[in-house]
Amino acid sequence: MKKHIRTLALILLAASLTACGEKTDKEAETAQKITQAFFDELFRGDPAKAAGYLAIPPEAKQAGISEETARQTMTMLMTQVRQEAQKEGEIPTAQVGKVTYTNAAKSEAKIAVTLYKHINGKNARRDAEILLIKEDGVWKVLKPDT
Repeated sequence: MKKHIRTLALILLAASLTACGEKTDKEAETAQKITQAFFDELFRGDPAKAAGYLAIPPEAKQAGISEETARQTMTMLMTQVRQEAQKEGEIPTAQVGKVTYTNAAKSEAKIAVTLYKHINGKNARRDAEILLIKEDGVWKVLKPDT
């Protein structure tokens, strides 16, 4: 009985030490959640909500386009993307992957995204990298490239 208790104690100690070595990157998790929410809203939810996850392109800001006008335009474009997907047969699903920071401040990143869809009875998969930027402490999708 003592051997079983000792063995169990060693297993628990080893498991707790292993867990101590793991670091969770909260920023990366947040970026993944926002990217997933963007694609979920784009393909299955509300394109206006999806537009809320987008960063306003610097070119639009430089041209003096208001944030409201830019978001309305992005909503229209995302509605068209969804309609095109529906014409092809099935709305895609997205699975987000690893976040890679592209600057030392960890305010810009790219994230791996895999889009899945059935086309003409066959499974199709498309891998992409999505650019993200942190605006006012919140991750935004900079370039969805769907």
